[in-house]
Amino acid sequence: MNGRTARSAARWLVAFVGAVLFWLLHAPTAAASCGTITYEGGGDPAPAKPPGLPELPTHRCVSMLPNAGSVAAVSAALIAATAHGIRLYRNGAPPDGAGGTSGLDTDRVVRALALQGHAPQRHLFPDAGALRARKGRPKYKDGALVLRLNGHVKTKDHVDPECDKGICTKEVKPYASTLSDHFCGDYATRFRHAADFVRAEAHLREKALRDGGDTARATIEEVFGPGDHTARFEGYYVDPADPENDDGSVNLLPADFRGGHIIARYRQTPDAIWLVTMHPSPRSGRHP
Repeated sequence: MNGRTARSAARWLVAFVGAVLFWLLHAPTAAASCGTITYEGGGDPAPAKPPGLPELPTHRCVSMLPNAGSVAAVSAALIAATAHGIRLYRNGAPPDGAGGTSGLDTDRVVRALALQGHAPQRHLFPDAGALRARKGRPKYKDGALVLRLNGHVKTKDHVDPECDKGICTKEVKPYASTLSDHFCGDYATRFRHAADFVRAEAHLREKALRDGGDTARATIEEVFGPGDHTARFEGYYVDPADPENDDGSVNLLPADFRGGHIIARYRQTPDAIWLVTMHPSPRSGRHP
């Protein structure tokens, strides 16, 4: 929630509470007893009725206390609902994908997922520099650029962003006896915001549990709704037409995520489900 929206919500809330207090202060004053109620500025009492049949007693005392209590309860409920809405907003991503704010719940979920696999370490935590380094360098054979069947450039020396300081090309396997070379596919991609990452993972986890498979896939629009969600992601691939710049650096092009997917891989046991990895991917055939 940006500052302008928050200030507007606060002004409306203060105005509502002020109007309630103003109403209570200017309400007509009731007498101390509830037998006969008189009001300031009221007319003379009505003349006594002639003797006749007795009437059933009536009780017309209307105390202001229950009304004030109801108003206070409504005000408290409104404040609580507003606070809860702000909390939900913090834990979710803005609908236009222009930015994201991580709440305490979001951060806790991300830390838990980081213990299950390497999805946040490779597809959320890296900055742009680490993401670009992960793609590695183009492969050549006999001086000619090596291409895949889909037209993408084959690369090597992929830098694993999960490593300390992101400088190693060996994949982190803390429970394995040996380390293998780190691998990166056609794209190096990541989520820009933790809130988006958590939202997508919850959606795909539900699909994996329902389908019973280790791989879950969903379109980006299925998770975030219709529209262009490019601002939620960042990704790069090597330019096949010009793989290296004049200074020898790798020429990387930004990925277009319109029509793309989010893919998650899980490890399921009878008692648990663990996220191994999850990443956004452009639509097949869009690049190069």
